[in-house]
Amino acid sequence: MINQKKLLIILLTLGTLITSLFTIIGQVYSADSVLFRQEKKPLQNLLLAQRRRPPRPPIPGGSDLYQDLVNQAKKEETLSVRGVRVCPLSPGIVGINDTFSDRPLFLWQGGNIQRVELRRPGSEQTVWEQKVPPGESKIIYEATPLEIGQTYQWSLYNSANDYVSFIFRIMGETERQEIAAELAEIEKSLKQQNATPEQIAVAKAEYFGAKRLWSDALREIYLVENPSAALTKTAQEITNRLCGRSI
Repeated sequence: MINQKKLLIILLTLGTLITSLFTIIGQVYSADSVLFRQEKKPLQNLLLAQRRRPPRPPIPGGSDLYQDLVNQAKKEETLSVRGVRVCPLSPGIVGINDTFSDRPLFLWQGGNIQRVELRRPGSEQTVWEQKVPPGESKIIYEATPLEIGQTYQWSLYNSANDYVSFIFRIMGETERQEIAAELAEIEKSLKQQNATPEQIAVAKAEYFGAKRLWSDALREIYLVENPSAALTKTAQEITNRLCGRSI
């Protein structure tokens, strides 16, 4: 009987110890789980934020981005000199004939052009026209913004009043909004990196070139004030390449 009582006491004591041990283990595991969750949550948020954040475009360094533009232009077909012995470049000539800008750049090479004229296809009414100063080969449209989604016909006239005409379209509103948002992100990111206006323009030009929106890419390049020697060289290489001249 004495041995049985001792054995019973030992078993009860052991049971109490085991219960206490499991209680302690449970408390530790619970505390560890809380700590784990507290540490994991910020990490998850960080990873999600990194996935959502668009990649920052690099600040153009050296001539790499300038050369990228030239390389993109080399993928396009060479243009033929037509009609008044002029090589038209923009708008709506190279790549896609849509243009993002509602104030396009009219750009060409050669032809002794005297006047640029803009109309609606099939219409005799002139929407806009501009005389070309001697020796100039580009004109920026600075009148009332052209209508979104509309198609236009532009013509180049030489001194003999011979002309050639081309078609382009101002892209639709939905696509314009998407591109505008992406351009804003590019500009914001580059400004945070202290990029110059020229560097921002070149980055936007490369963006347009990648989308084959060369009317807008050329506009970005040619509207830079006081361009660097590198940008001037890049613009000339692109226009020469597109017009079939060796570069």
